[in-house]
Amino acid sequence: MRMLNLNTYKKLTLVFLKNNKLSLLFGILFSSLSIILQMVSNYILDTQIISKIGIQNKFSIDTIFIGFVYFMLVFLIEIVIFLVSQIIVMRVAEKGGLDALLDFLNSFLYKTQSEIKSKNKGELIEKVNLSVDSYKSFIDQLSGVVVKNVINILFLSIFFGSLGFKYIFVIIWAFIFNLVKKQYFQPIIDNLVKLQDEQSYTLSAKFQEIVRNLDTLKHFNSIALFVESYKNAQSLYLNKFLKAELIQTIYKAITYINNALILFLVLWFLLKDYENNSISFGIFLFGYTSSIIIVFASNNIFNVINNFEKSKNRLNVFYELLTPVETKLENLIYPQDEITSINVKNLNLEVDNKKVFDNFNCSFELNQSYAIVGESGSGKSTLAKLISGLEKPENNTIIINNNEFIEKYNPNYLFEQITLIPQQTEIFNLSILDNITLLKKYAESEILNVIKVAQLENLINQLPLGINTIIGDGGKILSGGEQQRIAIARSILLNNKVLIFDESTSSLDPLTESKVLKEILKLKENKIIIFITHKHNLLDNFDKVLKL
Repeated sequence: MRMLNLNTYKKLTLVFLKNNKLSLLFGILFSSLSIILQMVSNYILDTQIISKIGIQNKFSIDTIFIGFVYFMLVFLIEIVIFLVSQIIVMRVAEKGGLDALLDFLNSFLYKTQSEIKSKNKGELIEKVNLSVDSYKSFIDQLSGVVVKNVINILFLSIFFGSLGFKYIFVIIWAFIFNLVKKQYFQPIIDNLVKLQDEQSYTLSAKFQEIVRNLDTLKHFNSIALFVESYKNAQSLYLNKFLKAELIQTIYKAITYINNALILFLVLWFLLKDYENNSISFGIFLFGYTSSIIIVFASNNIFNVINNFEKSKNRLNVFYELLTPVETKLENLIYPQDEITSINVKNLNLEVDNKKVFDNFNCSFELNQSYAIVGESGSGKSTLAKLISGLEKPENNTIIINNNEFIEKYNPNYLFEQITLIPQQTEIFNLSILDNITLLKKYAESEILNVIKVAQLENLINQLPLGINTIIGDGGKILSGGEQQRIAIARSILLNNKVLIFDESTSSLDPLTESKVLKEILKLKENKIIIFITHKHNLLDNFDKVLKL
Protein backbone atom coordinates (compact mmCIF):
# COMPACT_ATOMS: atom_id res chain seq x y z
CA MET A 1 0.00 0.00 0.00
CA ARG A 2 1.28 3.42 -0.92
CA MET A 3 1.17 5.42 2.29
CA LEU A 4 0.19 9.03 2.20
CA ASN A 5 2.98 11.52 2.74
CA LEU A 6 3.31 15.28 2.59
CA ASN A 7 4.26 15.26 -1.10
CA THR A 8 1.29 13.18 -2.31
CA TYR A 9 -1.10 15.12 -0.12
CA LYS A 10 0.43 18.33 -1.42
CA LYS A 11 -0.11 17.16 -5.02
CA LEU A 12 -3.78 16.44 -4.40
CA THR A 13 -4.23 19.80 -2.67
CA LEU A 14 -2.30 21.74 -5.32
CA VAL A 15 -4.42 20.25 -8.11
CA PHE A 16 -7.54 21.24 -6.19
CA LEU A 17 -6.20 24.75 -5.55
CA LYS A 18 -5.36 25.17 -9.24
CA ASN A 19 -8.84 24.09 -10.34
CA ASN A 20 -10.56 26.36 -7.83
CA LYS A 21 -8.11 29.28 -7.68
CA LEU A 22 -10.71 32.01 -8.32
CA SER A 23 -13.06 30.84 -5.56
CA LEU A 24 -10.14 30.39 -3.19
CA LEU A 25 -8.76 33.82 -4.04
CA PHE A 26 -12.09 35.47 -3.20
CA GLY A 27 -12.41 33.35 -0.05
CA ILE A 28 -8.96 34.37 1.16
CA LEU A 29 -9.57 38.03 0.22
CA PHE A 30 -12.85 38.24 2.10
CA SER A 31 -11.44 36.29 5.07
CA SER A 32 -8.49 38.71 5.22
CA LEU A 33 -10.75 41.79 5.04
CA SER A 34 -13.03 40.30 7.68
CA ILE A 35 -10.24 39.73 10.20
CA ILE A 36 -8.60 43.13 9.56
CA LEU A 37 -11.93 44.90 10.10
CA GLN A 38 -12.50 42.82 13.20
CA MET A 39 -9.21 44.09 14.64
CA VAL A 40 -10.12 47.67 13.69
CA SER A 41 -13.54 47.38 15.36
CA ASN A 42 -11.92 45.92 18.50
CA TYR A 43 -9.40 48.75 18.54
CA ILE A 44 -12.18 51.38 18.26
CA LEU A 45 -14.22 49.65 20.95
CA ASP A 46 -11.31 49.45 23.40
CA THR A 47 -9.62 52.82 22.79
CA GLN A 48 -12.53 55.08 21.85
CA ILE A 49 -15.45 53.76 23.92
CA ILE A 50 -14.66 51.44 26.84
CA SER A 51 -11.46 53.18 27.88
CA LYS A 52 -13.17 56.59 27.94
CA ILE A 53 -16.15 55.30 29.89
CA GLY A 54 -13.68 53.80 32.35
CA ILE A 55 -12.22 57.22 33.15
CA GLN A 56 -14.59 58.53 35.83
CA ASN A 57 -16.50 61.72 34.98
CA LYS A 58 -14.04 62.68 32.26
CA PHE A 59 -15.78 61.70 29.06
CA SER A 60 -18.10 63.34 26.59
CA ILE A 61 -21.35 61.66 25.54
CA ASP A 62 -20.87 63.04 22.03
CA THR A 63 -17.38 61.60 21.80
CA ILE A 64 -18.59 58.21 23.00
CA PHE A 65 -21.52 58.32 20.54
CA ILE A 66 -19.26 59.13 17.58
CA GLY A 67 -16.91 56.30 18.63
CA PHE A 68 -19.87 53.95 18.90
CA VAL A 69 -21.09 54.92 15.40
CA TYR A 70 -17.62 54.22 13.96
CA PHE A 71 -17.52 50.93 15.80
CA MET A 72 -20.98 49.80 14.57
CA LEU A 73 -20.19 50.84 11.00
CA VAL A 74 -16.94 48.85 10.90
CA PHE A 75 -18.54 45.99 12.81
CA LEU A 76 -21.49 45.67 10.39
CA ILE A 77 -19.19 45.78 7.34
CA GLU A 78 -17.01 43.14 8.99
CA ILE A 79 -20.05 40.90 9.66
CA VAL A 80 -21.21 41.12 6.02
CA ILE A 81 -17.71 40.34 4.70
CA PHE A 82 -17.35 37.51 7.23
CA LEU A 83 -20.62 35.91 6.08
CA VAL A 84 -19.57 36.21 2.42
CA SER A 85 -16.19 34.63 3.22
CA GLN A 86 -17.90 31.78 5.10
CA ILE A 87 -20.20 31.05 2.15
CA ILE A 88 -17.24 31.00 -0.27
CA VAL A 89 -15.04 28.89 2.01
CA MET A 90 -17.84 26.41 2.76
CA ARG A 91 -18.61 26.08 -0.95
CA VAL A 92 -14.95 25.50 -1.76
CA ALA A 93 -14.62 22.90 1.00
CA GLU A 94 -17.80 21.13 -0.09
CA LYS A 95 -16.62 21.12 -3.70
CA GLY A 96 -13.30 19.69 -2.53
CA GLY A 97 -15.11 16.78 -0.93
CA LEU A 98 -17.31 16.22 -3.98
CA ASP A 99 -14.29 16.38 -6.31
CA ALA A 100 -12.51 13.79 -4.17
CA LEU A 101 -15.60 11.57 -4.32
CA LEU A 102 -15.76 11.90 -8.11
CA ASP A 103 -12.05 11.04 -8.35
CA PHE A 104 -12.73 8.00 -6.21
CA LEU A 105 -15.56 6.83 -8.49
CA ASN A 106 -13.55 7.59 -11.65
CA SER A 107 -10.68 5.51 -10.29
CA PHE A 108 -12.77 2.37 -10.82
CA LEU A 109 -12.44 2.95 -14.57
CA TYR A 110 -8.77 2.06 -14.23
CA LYS A 111 -8.90 -0.63 -11.56
CA THR A 112 -9.60 -4.32 -11.80
CA GLN A 113 -11.47 -6.12 -9.04
CA SER A 114 -8.27 -7.70 -7.72
CA GLU A 115 -6.75 -4.24 -7.18
CA ILE A 116 -9.54 -3.10 -4.85
CA LYS A 117 -8.12 -3.87 -1.42
CA SER A 118 -11.34 -3.79 0.61
CA LYS A 119 -13.69 -6.57 -0.47
CA ASN A 120 -16.22 -5.55 2.17
CA LYS A 121 -18.47 -2.89 0.63
CA GLY A 122 -19.66 -1.56 4.00
CA GLU A 123 -16.09 -1.08 5.19
CA LEU A 124 -15.11 0.55 1.91
CA ILE A 125 -18.04 3.01 2.08
CA GLU A 126 -17.16 3.96 5.67
CA LYS A 127 -13.53 4.56 4.66
CA VAL A 128 -14.60 6.74 1.77
CA ASN A 129 -16.98 8.78 3.94
CA LEU A 130 -14.28 9.43 6.56
CA SER A 131 -11.76 10.26 3.84
CA VAL A 132 -14.06 12.79 2.18
CA ASP A 133 -15.01 14.39 5.50
CA SER A 134 -11.33 14.72 6.44
CA TYR A 135 -10.44 16.28 3.11
CA LYS A 136 -13.36 18.73 3.25
CA SER A 137 -12.30 19.72 6.77
CA PHE A 138 -8.72 20.28 5.65
CA ILE A 139 -9.76 22.44 2.66
CA ASP A 140 -12.10 24.43 4.92
CA GLN A 141 -9.32 25.07 7.41
CA LEU A 142 -6.76 25.78 4.71
CA SER A 143 -8.88 28.44 3.00
CA GLY A 144 -10.51 29.89 6.14
CA VAL A 145 -8.99 29.15 9.53
CA VAL A 146 -5.33 29.34 8.49
CA VAL A 147 -5.72 32.64 6.61
CA LYS A 148 -7.52 34.35 9.48
CA ASN A 149 -5.14 33.16 12.15
CA VAL A 150 -1.98 33.95 10.18
CA ILE A 151 -3.22 37.53 9.62
CA ASN A 152 -4.12 37.81 13.30
CA ILE A 153 -0.67 36.69 14.36
CA LEU A 154 1.16 38.93 11.87
CA PHE A 155 -0.72 42.13 12.73
CA LEU A 156 -0.89 41.55 16.46
CA SER A 157 2.80 40.56 16.61
CA ILE A 158 3.62 43.97 15.11
CA PHE A 159 1.38 45.60 17.73
CA PHE A 160 2.99 43.71 20.64
CA GLY A 161 6.45 44.29 19.18
CA SER A 162 5.80 48.04 19.47
CA LEU A 163 5.08 47.58 23.19
CA GLY A 164 8.33 45.76 23.96
CA PHE A 165 10.39 42.57 23.55
CA LYS A 166 8.82 40.91 26.62
CA TYR A 167 5.51 40.57 24.74
CA ILE A 168 7.25 38.99 21.73
CA PHE A 169 8.84 36.51 24.14
CA VAL A 170 5.37 35.42 25.29
CA ILE A 171 4.23 34.90 21.66
CA ILE A 172 7.35 32.80 20.98
CA TRP A 173 6.60 30.79 24.13
CA ALA A 174 3.10 29.99 22.75
CA PHE A 175 4.60 28.66 19.50
CA ILE A 176 7.34 26.63 21.20
CA PHE A 177 4.76 25.03 23.49
CA ASN A 178 2.62 23.99 20.48
CA LEU A 179 5.68 22.59 18.69
CA VAL A 180 6.66 20.47 21.71
CA LYS A 181 3.07 19.32 22.16
CA LYS A 182 2.85 18.29 18.51
CA GLN A 183 6.19 16.49 18.57
CA TYR A 184 5.61 14.35 21.68
CA PHE A 185 1.88 14.23 22.28
CA GLN A 186 0.21 14.25 18.86
CA PRO A 187 1.63 10.89 17.60
CA ILE A 188 -0.05 9.12 20.54
CA ILE A 189 -3.41 10.66 19.63
CA ASP A 190 -2.94 9.89 15.92
CA ASN A 191 -2.29 6.23 16.69
CA LEU A 192 -5.39 6.00 18.90
CA VAL A 193 -7.52 7.68 16.22
CA LYS A 194 -6.20 5.20 13.64
CA LEU A 195 -7.23 2.26 15.84
CA GLN A 196 -10.59 3.92 16.45
CA ASP A 197 -11.12 4.37 12.69
CA GLU A 198 -10.30 0.72 11.98
CA GLN A 199 -12.85 -0.39 14.54
CA SER A 200 -15.35 2.08 13.08
CA TYR A 201 -14.89 0.50 9.62
CA THR A 202 -15.64 -2.95 11.08
CA LEU A 203 -18.65 -1.67 13.01
CA SER A 204 -20.16 0.00 9.94
CA ALA A 205 -19.57 -3.10 7.81
CA LYS A 206 -21.29 -5.37 10.35
CA PHE A 207 -24.29 -3.06 10.59
CA GLN A 208 -24.73 -2.89 6.81
CA GLU A 209 -24.29 -6.66 6.56
CA ILE A 210 -27.13 -7.25 9.03
CA VAL A 211 -29.47 -4.81 7.25
CA ARG A 212 -28.59 -6.18 3.81
CA ASN A 213 -29.25 -9.82 4.80
CA LEU A 214 -32.17 -9.27 7.19
CA ASP A 215 -34.54 -11.72 5.46
CA THR A 216 -31.96 -14.52 5.47
CA LEU A 217 -31.17 -13.94 9.15
CA LYS A 218 -34.88 -14.00 10.00
CA HIS A 219 -35.38 -17.23 8.07
CA PHE A 220 -32.54 -18.93 9.92
CA ASN A 221 -33.44 -17.33 13.26
CA SER A 222 -29.93 -15.85 13.52
CA ILE A 223 -30.65 -12.15 14.03
CA ALA A 224 -29.90 -12.31 17.77
CA LEU A 225 -26.50 -13.92 17.12
CA PHE A 226 -25.51 -11.30 14.57
CA VAL A 227 -26.74 -8.48 16.81
CA GLU A 228 -24.59 -9.93 19.62
CA SER A 229 -21.62 -9.93 17.26
CA TYR A 230 -22.39 -6.28 16.46
CA LYS A 231 -22.54 -5.48 20.20
CA ASN A 232 -19.08 -7.00 20.70
CA ALA A 233 -17.70 -4.90 17.85
CA GLN A 234 -19.44 -1.88 19.37
CA SER A 235 -17.79 -2.52 22.75
CA LEU A 236 -14.36 -2.66 21.11
CA TYR A 237 -15.09 0.60 19.30
CA LEU A 238 -16.22 2.31 22.52
CA ASN A 239 -13.03 1.19 24.29
CA LYS A 240 -10.91 2.71 21.54
CA PHE A 241 -13.12 5.82 21.56
CA LEU A 242 -12.82 6.31 25.33
CA LYS A 243 -9.03 5.91 25.25
CA ALA A 244 -8.73 8.43 22.45
CA GLU A 245 -11.08 10.87 24.20
CA LEU A 246 -9.22 10.52 27.53
CA ILE A 247 -5.86 11.30 25.93
CA GLN A 248 -7.35 14.19 23.98
CA THR A 249 -8.96 15.58 27.17
CA ILE A 250 -5.58 15.55 28.92
CA TYR A 251 -4.09 17.12 25.82
CA LYS A 252 -6.67 19.91 25.93
CA ALA A 253 -6.25 20.41 29.69
CA ILE A 254 -2.50 20.97 29.28
CA THR A 255 -3.21 23.44 26.49
CA TYR A 256 -5.74 25.37 28.60
CA ILE A 257 -3.32 25.57 31.55
CA ASN A 258 -0.57 26.88 29.28
CA ASN A 259 -2.97 29.41 27.71
CA ALA A 260 -3.96 30.64 31.18
CA LEU A 261 -0.30 31.11 32.17
CA ILE A 262 0.45 33.06 28.98
CA LEU A 263 -2.61 35.31 29.42
CA PHE A 264 -1.74 35.91 33.07
CA LEU A 265 1.80 36.89 32.11
CA VAL A 266 0.57 39.29 29.39
CA LEU A 267 -1.94 40.79 31.82
CA TRP A 268 0.86 41.29 34.38
CA PHE A 269 3.06 43.07 31.81
CA LEU A 270 0.18 45.28 30.66
CA LEU A 271 -0.76 46.24 34.24
CA LYS A 272 2.83 47.17 35.01
CA ASP A 273 3.09 49.28 31.84
CA TYR A 274 -0.23 50.98 32.57
CA GLU A 275 0.82 51.62 36.14
CA ASN A 276 4.02 53.26 34.85
CA ASN A 277 1.99 55.32 32.34
CA SER A 278 3.79 53.62 29.44
CA ILE A 279 0.48 52.78 27.79
CA SER A 280 -3.06 54.22 27.86
CA PHE A 281 -6.04 52.44 29.33
CA GLY A 282 -7.37 51.84 25.79
CA ILE A 283 -4.11 50.18 24.71
CA PHE A 284 -4.23 48.15 27.93
CA LEU A 285 -7.69 46.83 27.00
CA PHE A 286 -6.81 46.20 23.35
CA GLY A 287 -3.56 44.50 24.37
CA TYR A 288 -5.30 42.06 26.68
CA THR A 289 -8.08 41.14 24.20
CA SER A 290 -5.41 40.79 21.49
CA SER A 291 -3.35 38.44 23.66
CA ILE A 292 -6.38 36.14 23.89
CA ILE A 293 -6.77 36.24 20.10
CA ILE A 294 -3.10 35.55 19.37
CA VAL A 295 -2.88 32.62 21.81
CA PHE A 296 -5.88 30.90 20.28
CA ALA A 297 -4.69 31.76 16.75
CA SER A 298 -1.45 29.91 17.51
CA ASN A 299 -3.42 26.92 18.81
CA ASN A 300 -5.69 26.94 15.75
CA ILE A 301 -2.80 26.86 13.28
CA PHE A 302 -1.29 23.87 15.04
CA ASN A 303 -4.72 22.24 15.18
CA VAL A 304 -4.85 22.43 11.37
CA ILE A 305 -1.43 20.76 11.21
CA ASN A 306 -2.59 18.10 13.67
CA ASN A 307 -5.79 17.53 11.70
CA PHE A 308 -3.68 17.02 8.60
CA GLU A 309 -1.65 14.38 10.44
CA LYS A 310 -4.81 12.77 11.77
CA SER A 311 -6.48 12.65 8.37
CA LYS A 312 -3.51 10.94 6.67
CA ASN A 313 -4.64 7.47 7.73
CA ARG A 314 -8.15 8.14 6.49
CA LEU A 315 -6.97 9.62 3.21
CA ASN A 316 -4.78 6.60 2.44
CA VAL A 317 -7.86 4.94 0.94
CA PHE A 318 -7.59 7.40 -1.95
CA TYR A 319 -3.95 6.57 -2.54
CA GLU A 320 -4.76 2.87 -2.61
CA LEU A 321 -7.36 3.46 -5.31
CA LEU A 322 -6.66 6.77 -7.06
CA THR A 323 -4.04 6.65 -9.77
CA PRO A 324 -3.71 9.40 -12.39
CA VAL A 325 -4.79 8.21 -15.82
CA GLU A 326 -1.62 9.39 -17.51
CA THR A 327 0.62 7.30 -15.23
CA LYS A 328 -1.71 4.30 -15.07
CA LEU A 329 -2.41 3.87 -18.78
CA GLU A 330 0.51 5.47 -20.58
CA ASN A 331 2.22 2.16 -21.39
CA LEU A 332 -0.94 0.12 -22.07
CA ILE A 333 -2.09 -0.62 -25.60
CA TYR A 334 -5.49 0.22 -27.09
CA PRO A 335 -5.58 -1.46 -30.52
CA GLN A 336 -8.08 -0.81 -33.30
CA ASP A 337 -8.54 -4.53 -33.96
CA GLU A 338 -11.34 -6.46 -32.32
CA ILE A 339 -10.69 -9.57 -30.24
CA THR A 340 -10.73 -12.74 -32.35
CA SER A 341 -9.03 -15.19 -29.97
CA ILE A 342 -8.04 -15.67 -26.33
CA ASN A 343 -5.37 -18.19 -25.37
CA VAL A 344 -4.54 -19.33 -21.86
CA LYS A 345 -1.04 -20.82 -21.57
CA ASN A 346 0.49 -22.50 -18.53
CA LEU A 347 -1.79 -20.74 -16.05
CA ASN A 348 -0.86 -21.33 -12.41
CA LEU A 349 -3.03 -20.04 -9.60
CA GLU A 350 -3.27 -20.76 -5.91
CA VAL A 351 -6.09 -19.46 -3.67
CA ASP A 352 -5.92 -19.89 0.11
CA ASN A 353 -3.13 -22.47 -0.23
CA LYS A 354 -5.25 -24.49 -2.67
CA LYS A 355 -3.99 -25.11 -6.19
CA VAL A 356 -6.75 -24.00 -8.57
CA PHE A 357 -4.81 -24.04 -11.87
CA ASP A 358 -1.63 -25.99 -12.53
CA ASN A 359 -0.08 -25.27 -15.96
CA PHE A 360 -3.60 -24.95 -17.33
CA ASN A 361 -4.10 -24.37 -21.09
CA CYS A 362 -7.14 -23.57 -23.22
CA SER A 363 -8.15 -21.37 -26.15
CA PHE A 364 -11.26 -19.54 -27.36
CA GLU A 365 -11.81 -18.68 -31.03
CA LEU A 366 -14.21 -16.49 -33.03
CA ASN A 367 -17.52 -18.00 -34.25
CA GLN A 368 -17.41 -20.69 -31.57
CA SER A 369 -19.50 -21.42 -28.47
CA TYR A 370 -17.89 -22.97 -25.39
CA ALA A 371 -19.32 -24.57 -22.27
CA ILE A 372 -17.19 -24.68 -19.12
CA VAL A 373 -18.17 -27.24 -16.47
CA GLY A 374 -16.59 -28.36 -13.25
CA GLU A 375 -17.14 -28.96 -9.57
CA SER A 376 -17.67 -26.10 -7.14
CA GLY A 377 -14.31 -24.49 -6.42
CA SER A 378 -12.69 -25.80 -9.60
CA GLY A 379 -11.99 -22.25 -10.84
CA LYS A 380 -14.77 -21.66 -13.38
CA SER A 381 -15.66 -18.15 -12.16
CA THR A 382 -12.01 -17.33 -11.54
CA LEU A 383 -11.16 -18.21 -15.14
CA ALA A 384 -14.04 -16.01 -16.34
CA LYS A 385 -12.72 -13.04 -14.34
CA LEU A 386 -9.17 -13.59 -15.59
CA ILE A 387 -10.03 -13.68 -19.29
CA SER A 388 -12.43 -10.72 -18.95
CA GLY A 389 -9.79 -8.52 -17.29
CA LEU A 390 -11.58 -8.22 -13.93
CA GLU A 391 -8.80 -10.16 -12.20
CA LYS A 392 -5.10 -9.87 -12.97
CA PRO A 393 -3.43 -13.13 -14.01
CA GLU A 394 0.21 -14.04 -13.47
CA ASN A 395 2.44 -12.50 -16.10
CA ASN A 396 2.47 -14.01 -19.58
CA THR A 397 -0.38 -16.51 -19.19
CA ILE A 398 -3.32 -15.05 -21.17
CA ILE A 399 -2.76 -13.86 -24.75
CA ILE A 400 -5.17 -11.77 -26.85
CA ASN A 401 -5.25 -12.34 -30.64
CA ASN A 402 -1.98 -14.31 -30.47
CA ASN A 403 -0.34 -10.94 -30.02
CA GLU A 404 0.07 -9.44 -26.54
CA PHE A 405 -0.51 -10.60 -22.98
CA ILE A 406 -3.78 -9.41 -21.45
CA GLU A 407 -2.10 -7.31 -18.73
CA LYS A 408 -0.58 -5.07 -21.44
CA TYR A 409 -4.01 -3.96 -22.69
CA ASN A 410 -5.83 -0.86 -21.59
CA PRO A 411 -8.65 -2.13 -19.31
CA ASN A 412 -11.16 0.05 -21.16
CA TYR A 413 -10.32 -1.82 -24.38
CA LEU A 414 -11.02 -5.14 -22.64
CA PHE A 415 -14.33 -3.87 -21.20
CA GLU A 416 -15.39 -2.68 -24.66
CA GLN A 417 -14.60 -6.07 -26.15
CA ILE A 418 -15.53 -8.53 -23.38
CA THR A 419 -18.76 -8.75 -21.37
CA LEU A 420 -19.02 -10.91 -18.25
CA ILE A 421 -22.54 -11.68 -17.01
CA PRO A 422 -22.21 -12.96 -13.41
CA GLN A 423 -24.63 -15.22 -11.56
CA GLN A 424 -25.24 -12.54 -8.94
CA THR A 425 -27.09 -9.82 -10.85
CA GLU A 426 -26.75 -6.14 -10.04
CA ILE A 427 -30.12 -4.43 -10.32
CA PHE A 428 -30.59 -0.67 -9.82
CA ASN A 429 -33.52 1.28 -8.42
CA LEU A 430 -34.52 2.34 -11.93
CA SER A 431 -36.97 1.30 -14.63
CA ILE A 432 -36.56 -1.94 -16.57
CA LEU A 433 -35.50 0.14 -19.58
CA ASP A 434 -32.81 1.98 -17.63
CA ASN A 435 -31.61 -1.27 -16.05
CA ILE A 436 -31.15 -2.72 -19.52
CA THR A 437 -29.49 0.33 -21.09
CA LEU A 438 -27.74 1.60 -17.92
CA LEU A 439 -28.69 5.12 -19.05
CA LYS A 440 -27.02 4.80 -22.47
CA LYS A 441 -28.86 5.68 -25.68
CA TYR A 442 -29.82 2.84 -28.06
CA ALA A 443 -32.14 2.49 -31.03
CA GLU A 444 -35.58 1.11 -30.15
CA SER A 445 -35.03 -1.84 -32.49
CA GLU A 446 -31.87 -2.83 -30.58
CA ILE A 447 -33.70 -2.74 -27.25
CA LEU A 448 -36.63 -4.77 -28.58
CA ASN A 449 -34.21 -7.35 -29.97
CA VAL A 450 -32.46 -7.99 -26.63
CA ILE A 451 -35.84 -8.12 -24.86
CA LYS A 452 -36.76 -10.92 -27.25
CA VAL A 453 -33.46 -12.77 -26.70
CA ALA A 454 -33.88 -12.59 -22.90
CA GLN A 455 -37.55 -13.65 -23.07
CA LEU A 456 -38.72 -10.49 -21.26
CA GLU A 457 -41.80 -9.66 -23.37
CA ASN A 458 -44.35 -11.36 -21.08
CA LEU A 459 -42.87 -9.81 -17.94
CA ILE A 460 -42.92 -6.30 -19.44
CA ASN A 461 -46.50 -6.71 -20.71
CA GLN A 462 -47.69 -7.71 -17.22
CA LEU A 463 -46.25 -4.66 -15.46
CA PRO A 464 -48.43 -1.52 -15.02
CA LEU A 465 -45.99 0.83 -16.75
CA GLY A 466 -44.41 -1.80 -18.95
CA ILE A 467 -40.73 -1.24 -19.70
CA ASN A 468 -40.83 2.04 -17.73
CA THR A 469 -41.82 0.35 -14.45
CA ILE A 470 -39.47 1.14 -11.55
CA ILE A 471 -38.38 -2.21 -10.14
CA GLY A 472 -37.11 -1.04 -6.74
CA ASP A 473 -33.81 -1.28 -4.91
CA GLY A 474 -32.14 -4.55 -5.86
CA GLY A 475 -35.07 -5.39 -8.17
CA LYS A 476 -37.27 -6.34 -5.22
CA ILE A 477 -40.43 -6.71 -7.32
CA LEU A 478 -38.72 -9.26 -9.60
CA SER A 479 -37.81 -12.91 -9.15
CA GLY A 480 -34.20 -14.09 -9.35
CA GLY A 481 -34.77 -15.47 -12.86
CA GLU A 482 -36.32 -12.21 -14.05
CA GLN A 483 -33.35 -10.27 -12.70
CA GLN A 484 -30.97 -12.61 -14.53
CA ARG A 485 -32.81 -12.09 -17.80
CA ILE A 486 -32.51 -8.31 -17.43
CA ALA A 487 -28.74 -8.79 -16.93
CA ILE A 488 -28.58 -10.97 -20.06
CA ALA A 489 -30.47 -8.34 -22.11
CA ARG A 490 -28.19 -5.60 -20.77
CA SER A 491 -25.05 -7.51 -21.71
CA ILE A 492 -26.14 -8.51 -25.21
CA LEU A 493 -27.12 -4.91 -25.94
CA LEU A 494 -23.44 -3.91 -25.64
CA ASN A 495 -22.74 -6.08 -28.72
CA ASN A 496 -19.23 -6.95 -27.51
CA LYS A 497 -17.11 -9.56 -29.30
CA VAL A 498 -16.79 -11.88 -26.29
CA LEU A 499 -19.77 -12.89 -24.12
CA ILE A 500 -19.07 -14.82 -20.91
CA PHE A 501 -22.11 -16.17 -19.05
CA ASP A 502 -21.15 -17.26 -15.52
CA GLU A 503 -24.11 -19.36 -14.31
CA SER A 504 -26.22 -16.50 -15.72
CA THR A 505 -29.31 -18.68 -16.24
CA SER A 506 -29.12 -20.65 -12.98
CA SER A 507 -32.37 -19.15 -11.61
CA LEU A 508 -34.39 -19.69 -14.79
CA ASP A 509 -36.91 -22.51 -15.13
CA PRO A 510 -35.82 -25.22 -17.65
CA LEU A 511 -38.18 -24.12 -20.43
CA THR A 512 -37.23 -20.43 -20.26
CA GLU A 513 -33.54 -21.31 -19.91
CA SER A 514 -33.70 -23.43 -23.04
CA LYS A 515 -35.36 -20.59 -25.01
CA VAL A 516 -32.85 -17.99 -23.78
CA LEU A 517 -29.87 -20.25 -24.52
CA LYS A 518 -31.17 -20.93 -28.02
CA GLU A 519 -31.39 -17.18 -28.71
CA ILE A 520 -27.93 -16.53 -27.24
CA LEU A 521 -26.29 -19.20 -29.43
CA LYS A 522 -27.78 -17.58 -32.52
CA LEU A 523 -25.43 -14.65 -31.79
CA LYS A 524 -22.19 -16.64 -32.05
CA GLU A 525 -21.43 -15.51 -35.59
CA ASN A 526 -18.42 -13.18 -35.39
CA LYS A 527 -18.40 -13.60 -31.58
CA ILE A 528 -16.92 -15.81 -28.90
CA ILE A 529 -19.54 -17.21 -26.52
CA ILE A 530 -18.46 -18.83 -23.25
CA PHE A 531 -21.13 -20.40 -21.03
CA ILE A 532 -20.28 -21.56 -17.49
CA THR A 533 -22.77 -24.04 -16.11
CA HIS A 534 -23.16 -27.03 -13.84
CA LYS A 535 -26.09 -28.43 -15.88
CA HIS A 536 -24.78 -31.30 -18.01
CA ASN A 537 -28.02 -31.51 -20.01
CA LEU A 538 -27.09 -28.20 -21.70
CA LEU A 539 -23.65 -29.27 -22.96
CA ASP A 540 -24.83 -30.69 -26.30
CA ASN A 541 -25.81 -27.18 -27.41
CA PHE A 542 -22.18 -25.98 -27.57
CA ASP A 543 -19.42 -26.43 -30.11
CA LYS A 544 -16.81 -27.28 -27.46
CA VAL A 545 -16.91 -28.31 -23.80
CA LEU A 546 -14.11 -27.48 -21.37
CA LYS A 547 -14.06 -29.55 -18.16
CA LEU A 548 -12.18 -28.19 -15.11
